[in-house]
Amino acid sequence: MPLSDVAHQPTAQAMVRQAIVHDRLPHAYLFHGPDGVGKQLFARNLAAALLCPGSAAGAAASDAAGREPDACGRCEACRLCRADTHPDVHVIHRRLNKYHPDSEVQRLRPIKIGVEIIRHFLINAAGRTPARGRAKVFIVLEADRISPGAQSAMLKTLEEPPPATYITLIVTRPDALLETTRSRCQLVPFVALPLDFVTARLRALRPDVDASAAAWYARQSGGSIGAALRAVDQNLKALHDALLEQWSSLAARRARLPLADWSDRAKAMSEFHKADDPDLTDTEAQRQAMRTMLWLSADVLAEAARAGAAGSKPVGAGAIPAARQIAAAIPPPVAADMITRIVRAEAQLDMNANVQLCVEALLHDLAALAAGERGAPTSLRF
Repeated sequence: MPLSDVAHQPTAQAMVRQAIVHDRLPHAYLFHGPDGVGKQLFARNLAAALLCPGSAAGAAASDAAGREPDACGRCEACRLCRADTHPDVHVIHRRLNKYHPDSEVQRLRPIKIGVEIIRHFLINAAGRTPARGRAKVFIVLEADRISPGAQSAMLKTLEEPPPATYITLIVTRPDALLETTRSRCQLVPFVALPLDFVTARLRALRPDVDASAAAWYARQSGGSIGAALRAVDQNLKALHDALLEQWSSLAARRARLPLADWSDRAKAMSEFHKADDPDLTDTEAQRQAMRTMLWLSADVLAEAARAGAAGSKPVGAGAIPAARQIAAAIPPPVAADMITRIVRAEAQLDMNANVQLCVEALLHDLAALAAGERGAPTSLRF
């Protein structure tokens, strides 16, 4: 359970280790960075260090000199942390509403981490004595989702927590939180992981994925192992290849992009999102699935532009013939215009546009652009 288990995060490692060694550990951390790069694992390993009597973080100040910042990994506290059963590690998340004593709160859809959750599971719990007498550690997942009211309620606890209370907020974007919340935390940045590391980890965790596909998933992941794993579980490489063939047909003017096929694929993909997050509505799951279709289509156009560029290095050898066919028929300025339309459609989906109408309008525009109608309007406007 050492902090070094989280690789390729030198800044986070240095900041937290130095704070432990010099006995200057803040009571509130804000871990921010892409999903799937180790923020949650680092927070859990830090919790173990704080609760382990053999570490510099968990030992009494008079006895901490010369000890390692890491948890020992062998004591009872470490075993409890590893099993996620330590009574003094409190993991806060939006679905805790189901365990709230108020039946009205239990019935709420957990879109946000509301004030009821923060008051009961963090503020009130922070005021109690640690179960094992050493410290209390709170890890707030998806802290981007804490409502403004809940953030206001927790400000005093962040600024002046009870003794031996440590809080870590985990977010993707720190600017999603109020400035008053951010200012009371020590910000620790986490960065995207190297692609070769993501590829190697992906192949270790999903040995059935071949080397070529693993490299493709790593490139699409943005340096996130979590994103790469989700993409594998959705079989996005097969979807990418199907879209590449559809775009190739559009470029050759053999067929338009098929709305019915896109709708069917998005519907099938939405089931994955609902399984991943049961609180999603059917409409929101479909929005997420269609965003993936649009993102992959934009990637196909970018891939075609790279394949058609003189002297460009192939990104995926198997896709090059189809990508070059697209590039031959769709010049870079037109491809850039198409990508702009796709990005605009994604924004419209984020504004709760009707999914079917939005995509139908987009595919009409893309077909017009492919046919050489550069002034093709974007049909759906707000």
